[in-house]
Amino acid sequence: IQARVLRNHCTANIYGIHTYTGWSSSSPSGSQNMICENICCENTNSGIYMGYSSSTIVSGNLCNNNGYHGIYDSGGSNLIFSNNLCLSNGSAGIQLYGKNGAVSTVVVEGNICYTSSEAGHAMYLDIAQYCKIIGNRCYSKNGYALKMYKTQYSAIIGNYCTSPMTCIEVSGDYNAINGNVCSGGTGIYLSDDGSVADLNTVSGNTVVNFTTGIHLAEKTSMNTISGNTCIRSSYTEDQYSILLDLNSEKNLISGNLLGKNYTDNSGIATNTFVNNKV
Repeated sequence: IQARVLRNHCTANIYGIHTYTGWSSSSPSGSQNMICENICCENTNSGIYMGYSSSTIVSGNLCNNNGYHGIYDSGGSNLIFSNNLCLSNGSAGIQLYGKNGAVSTVVVEGNICYTSSEAGHAMYLDIAQYCKIIGNRCYSKNGYALKMYKTQYSAIIGNYCTSPMTCIEVSGDYNAINGNVCSGGTGIYLSDDGSVADLNTVSGNTVVNFTTGIHLAEKTSMNTISGNTCIRSSYTEDQYSILLDLNSEKNLISGNLLGKNYTDNSGIATNTFVNNKV
């Protein structure tokens, strides 16, 4: 199937654009589709709702004020989501959900996502691998700016993320989180939600206005945290530049520019701190 869905205005429906036919690769929505430059606003469910797809481009769409998602995809491979504007959607600006198989080999680049609901996330990838999340601007009023759940072999690079809760959260292994700017709440959180975050690289990020700059959850291990800048102008006793939870072990914390509270004492004996500037 090769469909071109271009420059349509889809407002006040259940879905703006709906390509859903199945959950898995055995019943895909199609391949080699283009969904570009559409306006999908004020729909009760999602602006753009896609089933399992492959080799599809979703670009330049305006998806605002929809009840659940600006753009939702239930799985697929070789997908590109670029330069979309997803504002004030109820659940998520962009959500990719690999229910019956990982979202794989996906590029999410140059999008602007803002959620104004109390629990909404700007961008959320669920069970993803070999993805590139590059140069997006993600804002959340009280949810995650960018959440990567059970993610492997993916690159999160050059994004600007702000949230009073968590700017970037990643669970899973072999991911690179590099060159991002995070403001508010927890800047970068290597999580144990669904899958413990091991063997990840967190490098060259700047975290400001945080409660916790970089946080490693319980049992996370063998991560490299290097060359990051995490500084506040002042600290309370429960604000940390880098925080390691109990049993977070065998991590390398190297060459970071940190504020005065750079860790608590949990698990510190099994981690390596070297060449950090405080």
